[in-house]
Amino acid sequence: MTPAAGSGALIKRHYPDFDPTVVFDVGANNGNASVAFARTFPQATIYAFEPVTSVYRTLVATTEKHPHVQTFNIALGRRSGRVHVTKRAASPSNHVIESPHLFQRGKVEPVAITAGDEFAAEHGIDHIGFLKIDAEGYDLDVLVGFQGLLVGGRIDFVEAEVGMNPENRRHVPFEAVKAYLEPFGYRLIHLHDLAPDTPFSGRAILRRANAMFVSEAFADANRVDPKKS
Repeated sequence: MTPAAGSGALIKRHYPDFDPTVVFDVGANNGNASVAFARTFPQATIYAFEPVTSVYRTLVATTEKHPHVQTFNIALGRRSGRVHVTKRAASPSNHVIESPHLFQRGKVEPVAITAGDEFAAEHGIDHIGFLKIDAEGYDLDVLVGFQGLLVGGRIDFVEAEVGMNPENRRHVPFEAVKAYLEPFGYRLIHLHDLAPDTPFSGRAILRRANAMFVSEAFADANRVDPKKS
């Protein structure tokens, strides 16, 4: 997991008048990013998703003084159903797993999962200003679940945590996320929160980053004056 609290400020740097009404924080963890989004975008409803029960309780406590933050103890993915996640208390590296039987009892828990498009439809949401995803390797699956909104350009900004070298098996490769979003008209605007591989391999190469994309529709409708950029 990488810090996402400054993502809203990055958007505001380019588009100071950006004032979304809906922000999704997928993989909200302890809620710090959700609170930052609520402060940066005071008119927005922040939908914060955290599947791990013990971490979700922290999310609720962190955001309880921010009425515009709505919390959900579910995961988002390609389709609705059930999955298993690791359940290390307060760990930012909890993630969806394919083989729960390989883990010791008490180290994983089953959670409900739903597709982003389905959740949005159920809650009457037809446009998302900012979709932030930090799903520890499950980010592309989350994106696929929002395909209906992405096809229509109904998400202005998308951010995902991505792997930046082929030896990093934990995070979705940057190239895969970029290749998925570009046909829907999304273009890279930032790579930030860069993290080196040094603590893991001793190699001074880039391990992961947060990649932010903007829809061409939004960028075209909100062109920046070159003299002011």
